[in-house]
Amino acid sequence: MNTWSKVARFHLTTRTWEYVTPLWILPAFVFLIVRIIYPAIYKTSAVMSQHPDPAPLVAMCILFAISGLLSVMRSLPFLLALGVGRRTYYIGTALLAVGLAVVNAALLVGVQWVEQATHGWGIGLHAFRQPWIAAGPGFQSWWTFWVAIALSFVIGMWYGLVYLRWSLIGLIAFGALQIIVVSAAIVTLTKLHAWHSVWHFMAGLGAGGLTDLLAILALVLFAGGLTTLRRATV
Repeated sequence: MNTWSKVARFHLTTRTWEYVTPLWILPAFVFLIVRIIYPAIYKTSAVMSQHPDPAPLVAMCILFAISGLLSVMRSLPFLLALGVGRRTYYIGTALLAVGLAVVNAALLVGVQWVEQATHGWGIGLHAFRQPWIAAGPGFQSWWTFWVAIALSFVIGMWYGLVYLRWSLIGLIAFGALQIIVVSAAIVTLTKLHAWHSVWHFMAGLGAGGLTDLLAILALVLFAGGLTTLRRATV
């Protein structure tokens, strides 16, 4: 555990600024753009009060995925050269993801409270308190944000490992394979007219159950990344 925490601290101490400020700059910029154009698009208060815009949250998840990718690409060869074990490095980097998710999820809950207190930033804009998925009690929202951030970071880590092992061609192939799988699933569900059953299943799970499923997915991807790292020649 001590070695894992040292790996996490290495990431933070060598690139502190990258793990703190940029992860909020783009979401803040996206929110500012949405805040400016939102009143011009939705003029009636009835529509405005019901319209969410998840763009800032999506931007943050994308940035965490990029952060996970860069964490692996920049530090893995160096730490392996220093004698850090692959498993130790991977778990330590995942520990960094856990810490970042805990802190940033709590900050997002705080922003949610501000959004509620200002009635949607004064214009009915719901950018951080999304219907159903992030509209429950504070702890439930924190858990949802935590899982979303950690999942994004783990996905980025896996992409970084694939790039180090198989270069750009492998990275493109890896992404293309995932797109094919998702597309095949969408086509299959559409042909079977099964979307109603999917939405019914998700509605039955609720926000908490869906978040739990995403947490399980994050663990599966974590295990997949660890397997990739063990077999990779970095």
